[in-house]
Amino acid sequence: MSPETVSASEQAFRALREQLRELTVLCAAMGQAFEPQSMERRIVTSASRMVGVDGCSLYRTQGDQLRFRVVKSTPLGLMAVTDFGEEGVFAPIALLDADGAPSRDTIAARAITDNDVVNVSDVTRLPNYDSSRVAQFDQRMGYETRSILAVPVSFAGHGPLGVMQFVNAKNGIGNHVPFSTTHVQLARSLAMLVGMLWMQASPDLS
Repeated sequence: MSPETVSASEQAFRALREQLRELTVLCAAMGQAFEPQSMERRIVTSASRMVGVDGCSLYRTQGDQLRFRVVKSTPLGLMAVTDFGEEGVFAPIALLDADGAPSRDTIAARAITDNDVVNVSDVTRLPNYDSSRVAQFDQRMGYETRSILAVPVSFAGHGPLGVMQFVNAKNGIGNHVPFSTTHVQLARSLAMLVGMLWMQASPDLS
């Protein structure tokens, strides 16, 4: 085995060890008294670092809409929470189309409708999606969204309760890359943690 291979293996092991450490810390925090909004911010901040992405957002279902809870973007220095209004890039996302059928137009809506992970390597090549919201965000913020990973949030058979969405995966040297199977597995674990949080904060769901 070459020194380069050993070095890469050691880096991967260290990264995994750090991810497990952070997950353990988050799980321990869930067992203590907490304020839900504060815990949401803590989870998306840790998730951005653990998965290795530019940004992470939480949406929660409310009737036939997905509404933003938290938006975190490290390169933009953005951390916004709760109420984003009814218009603009943070407006609620419709879960039904004009005919009343489940929507599959946006990435987040499709994750809810299919109750499955949606992994998009390049948002500029999506003929079957409405990418206007992404384009509007990029233009407004001076940003370039490339890859998106949307994971439905559920827990103990309840769900989907919402969506956890990750933007622009990065490799070890900071270059943007598609989301890998490892990214997806870690994102699923984090989404389950969010589901646990929401179930604890809303006993009526249990």
